Amino acid sequence: MQVVAFNGKPVKNLKSLANMVENFDDEFLKFDLEYDQVLSLSLSLSLSLTHTHTHTHTTHTHTEGLCVCVF
Repeated sequence: MQVVAFNGKPVKNLKSLANMVENFDDEFLKFDLEYDQVLSLSLSLSLSLTHTHTHTHTTHTHTEGLCVCVF
């Protein structure tokens, strides 16, 4: 699945998407996906779940940022 836009801004590549997500400070993250699908996430909930996931699975990261995993 491809992310075509983040909060209405076109995504050029994975690095540009990562930069947009890292610098985001609004309440909801909105990912426009291919096939006219949309994924919307609460920033505070996503950060909380990221912390819980990394703690539960003893995953160590260099940043305290947001991690989104899609399977």
